[in-house]
Amino acid sequence: MTKVISVGKVLNSRCSCDFDCNPKKDQWGIFIKDKYPSQRIIERVLQCCRIPQFSGRKLSLWFEDEYLFLGFEKTNDPFQTRLLHIESGMQQEAVYLACTALWLGTCIHNLGINGTEYTDKMATARHAV
Repeated sequence: MTKVISVGKVLNSRCSCDFDCNPKKDQWGIFIKDKYPSQRIIERVLQCCRIPQFSGRKLSLWFEDEYLFLGFEKTNDPFQTRLLHIESGMQQEAVYLACTALWLGTCIHNLGINGTEYTDKMATARHAV
């Protein structure tokens, strides 16, 4: 069975599904409690997170406590910081598109308007995949 999902629906969705495999809405991904995608699938999602950038600075992604964190290396330049927030947001959208293509559920957790500091990085969001 083929299911067609608009890109707009994916990009405007803040949560793809709930955890009990009985979603109240027809959405594109299903979370199955205590079941996670294979490493091969996770690597494919991460490959899609490499987006074109204007800032020339490094975006960061890492796993912690079964969440995919997205963000960037901290900078003291306010202009670069604004660019990196925008680029990190585009990276978040890339995660949604990759998960859609791979039929994975994902839920984004915003880490604040200015992000959350993690040592030498600024995290902008974390994804449950």
